[in-house]
Formats: sequence, C-alpha cells, structure tokens
Amino acid sequence: MSVASSFIAIFASSGFFTLLPADHIDVENGKLRMGQVVDLSPLSDRIRSKVATKVIAEFPHSDRQIKVSSLSVERWARAAMPKMKFHSGEVRDFSVGFVGDARAGKMTDQQNQICFKTIAEISQHEIIEQGQLAATHCQRASTNFPVYFDRKNKLIRASSNLPSGTFLGRLRGHPSKVTDKGSELLFHAKAALVHITRKVEALQPAIAGKRVFVRSQDDKIFSTIYQSEGGTQ
Repeated sequence: MSVASSFIAIFASSGFFTLLPADHIDVENGKLRMGQVVDLSPLSDRIRSKVATKVIAEFPHSDRQIKVSSLSVERWARAAMPKMKFHSGEVRDFSVGFVGDARAGKMTDQQNQICFKTIAEISQHEIIEQGQLAATHCQRASTNFPVYFDRKNKLIRASSNLPSGTFLGRLRGHPSKVTDKGSELLFHAKAALVHITRKVEALQPAIAGKRVFVRSQDDKIFSTIYQSEGGTQ
C-alpha cells in the first residue's frame, strides 16, 4: 500500500474531526497548515506530526488581516485529505494575520503599487482569469477575502459572487484561457481531407495549451489539448 493510500485508510477509520476553537491564526509566508486549524487528536502521534505540517491553503500578500469562513477551511482540509470528515458545527469566521514574507505592510508608497479589480461579474467558485481584471491603484482592502486558492488545480477562484469593480489587491488572475470542469468543448480532429468535430465534456479544469481529459457523448474518455478559442484537438 502506498503512503497516500495509507493516509486515506487512516482518515477513513478515524471518525469525525473538528476545527480548533481559535478565532485568530497567524500564517507564515502565506501558508495555512492543517495543524493550525484542525483538531488532529484522533490521530496517533506519528501520523499527527506529519499531517499537522501539511499546507491546505496559500494566500497572496496582504497588509491587513483577512477573514475566512470555517466552511472554506473544512473544504480546504478535505481537498488535502479526501477522507477527512467533519462534525457539523456552527459556521464561524477565522481572522488570518500574516507574518514573514507574506506580510506586505512595509511598503512606503502603497498608491504606486499595482493592484487589480474585476471588470466583469464573476460567479462564486468561478476561476478568475487575467482577462477579467484591470490594473488599479492599491487601496485599503476589506477584511473579507474575495478569492481563494484552489490548491488541487493551482487556480484562483471567487469566494462569493463578485460584481464588476470589486477590488482584489495585488492579485493576478490566471494568464491563460481557462475553462472549468463540466464545460462543453468542441473536439476537432483532422485526418487527410476528413475534418471531424464533436462535443465533449471537460473532466477537469482546462488550461489553454495544456492536455485535459474529456468525455465524448458516447462515454469515451481520452486526453487532448485545450485551445484558447474553446476547442480541443
């Protein structure tokens, strides 16, 4: 059994976990670790020491504290450990402060820094692309963080519905064209003089120029390259 499979088996048999009662967390270099937010007491000392250091979220620079929901924290923990189960508790917010390189409070002229705002409406959990943003002067941001990092797919997503003009701070969207899991794409194949076009479904977030697994209408699964105009080949 692999190390990953062993961890999955351990979490599947460890019952339910709870979040720690702390209201404030200081993250070093923008990295939130499992042991800072999850009560790992159901695990053995050996397993606990390994799991506690696992990074479950990474935050971009901020010069202020931000707030994250306990629901978001549980989702990040489950993404890192898929068999981790949580007791349903009261939804609450954690305040997150930054120490180390992620603390951006030493800038002397913040108005000259380049920050970004949305120029289109972005739905909750939607991937944020660079084409949806415009540069703007930095300003004092809200303590409610408008985005989160999808660690599994290495993408930035909206924490809630974001209207056009929402200030995001020093944050860039994904530079390439991206479409999400479940999107309908057109698959193009050419052999000699024959050109075939068929509809397929993306089985994972698709990034322009990268391979992606898709499913055809006859339930065949294969990998292909996603093109920026919304098709594959």
